Amino acid sequence: MKNVTYIPFNTTPYHSPDKIMEREVGKWLSDREMTNKNVAIKVHFGEDGSTRFIRSLYCRRIADAVKRKRGNPFCTDTNVLYPGKRQTSTTHLELASMHGYNIATLNCPVIIADGLLGKDMREVECEGDYFTSIPVASAIAEADYLIVVTHVTFHGFSGVGSAVKNIGMGCVSMEGKRRIHMATVPKVYDERCIGCKRCLERCRFEALQCVDKIKIDYSKCTGCGHCMGVCFPQGVFENVEEQYERFNKMLADVALSVIKDKQVLYINLLTDITSQCDCASFTHPPVCSDKGIVISDNLLWVEQETLKLIDDGRNALSMNKLPYVTIERLKKTGNFAEHVYEVETRKEIT
Repeated sequence: MKNVTYIPFNTTPYHSPDKIMEREVGKWLSDREMTNKNVAIKVHFGEDGSTRFIRSLYCRRIADAVKRKRGNPFCTDTNVLYPGKRQTSTTHLELASMHGYNIATLNCPVIIADGLLGKDMREVECEGDYFTSIPVASAIAEADYLIVVTHVTFHGFSGVGSAVKNIGMGCVSMEGKRRIHMATVPKVYDERCIGCKRCLERCRFEALQCVDKIKIDYSKCTGCGHCMGVCFPQGVFENVEEQYERFNKMLADVALSVIKDKQVLYINLLTDITSQCDCASFTHPPVCSDKGIVISDNLLWVEQETLKLIDDGRNALSMNKLPYVTIERLKKTGNFAEHVYEVETRKEIT
């Protein structure tokens, strides 16, 4: 088998990409003993207001492939720091079901991996320059296998939101997210403030105060960035380039900690590629054409091939070096083979 499998969306007539993906996932799992093993399928269910998240059909195909190996799949995500329906498991599960992620559509259970309030976690060792340990969502930490299904998008903090972000941010508890986002606590330019107080409405942590101008309590701020989102016209809150680089290095370190000693398969879907990730509570138009599906059991290779497809000879990432900061961090701290990977392209069912 090649190191990376690529499934383009321009398949031959009557051969659907989701069915081709199911077959190829089965091949990748063929030599793994999965009988009665718990298999976490990590995916983003989509924020309330978003419509371009991954279709649940793809995860159904993956779950079916796992069941043919007699494994016990479950589809999972974690709770988030910012306000909204993904803040606690009760409303998170309601939203997931509304977006097509439930046991009826997936043929497997849906579990919020870090529990009711995002506090169910297992502290695991983390190598690198920033953390000695990181709290991984318990259902993911305790799973026997991990299949990371990622909707690839562009992203405000990481340049590209791909498998590393899906793992490094999406597989940790709320406390883990807080630790990583401390890298993105913004600087405040209070002279730009017009006193609209919209940022106060978005700050879940009561870290902002406004009398005449905005002030920030850094002991409470988690760096979630929602104040930056609502204050975009005035630009009261800003990060500098060094913060974004540190954030991406942290993501890589944490992702490597999550997958350490665990059998993992990575599936990147390059469809509906938007300017922001699926955490946005509104729908963005795609910023480039659909590319296809990339599959590998090597995190570095699946990310490298994904970036090549996004660039597609048009230098889509030429002005954004952040994804390559992540790649270099993986090379530096990860235990990846040095040889060049090969890609096998699959178009039809044989």
